[in-house]
Amino acid sequence: MIRGNARGLLERVCVRWLDVCGTELSRRELLDSAMVFSPHPDDETLGCGATLAHKTALGAKVTLVVMTDGARSHARFVGEETMRVTRAAEALRAAEQLGIAGESVVLLGFRDGTLLDHRSEAVEEVRSLLERHRPEQVFIPHRLELPRDHAATREVVLDALRGGGRAATVLEYPVWYWAHWPWVPCDGPRELARAVRGQIALFTELRCRVPMGERRERKAAALRAYASQVDRPDGKPDWPTLGQVAGGDFLRCFFGAHELFHRYRFGSGA
Repeated sequence: MIRGNARGLLERVCVRWLDVCGTELSRRELLDSAMVFSPHPDDETLGCGATLAHKTALGAKVTLVVMTDGARSHARFVGEETMRVTRAAEALRAAEQLGIAGESVVLLGFRDGTLLDHRSEAVEEVRSLLERHRPEQVFIPHRLELPRDHAATREVVLDALRGGGRAATVLEYPVWYWAHWPWVPCDGPRELARAVRGQIALFTELRCRVPMGERRERKAAALRAYASQVDRPDGKPDWPTLGQVAGGDFLRCFFGAHELFHRYRFGSGA
């Protein structure tokens, strides 16, 4: 296992480099209207919750689109229908904490883990939403996200933007991207190869940042709204939580000094 001084040193170098070379989202950009696409309920909070809270506090129009129902997250313990209802309610409570009104939350409800199997239908749904709301910014998962629904969400939204014939500023946000060294411990050469790809992306792509600042508490409150993901019910000691991942190092990544994005223009006229 690779850990210790080398890991801590590289992490500090990365953070320092971002402080020097990163570009902050301007106030004008924070005021731009946005549509946020979340693969599952909670990804929006983890990846860009503080940024969304900052935007809504300034009065920007923000629409949250949750692509799947997240109902299979704890399949060993809870049936899909029960978890579907639970996570939908959690998404609405979390959005409220981020300043996003319930009428601005769209739950598309594709079955957890199957978004790619419904790609054509999902593209049409997203294209319709983009045409109706015409957001200036579109938030999607980063290209190096490994979970199937995360990659599918990115592909679906970019297809919809491409087919819709209009441009938008895209901000790709990392979630499970952070589950690599040096941010979390790394086991073996296979994981190290992924870590190298992640570090290249960090230095070349994730150069847009939004300071966490006073919005850290709003993000933390939104994450607490996802009780099924962060709390262990009584009598279920083996219930998985986000805080368990990499001994807590993974969750720590979402409460640093900044939220990071890969920002670019995409679509017709970009």
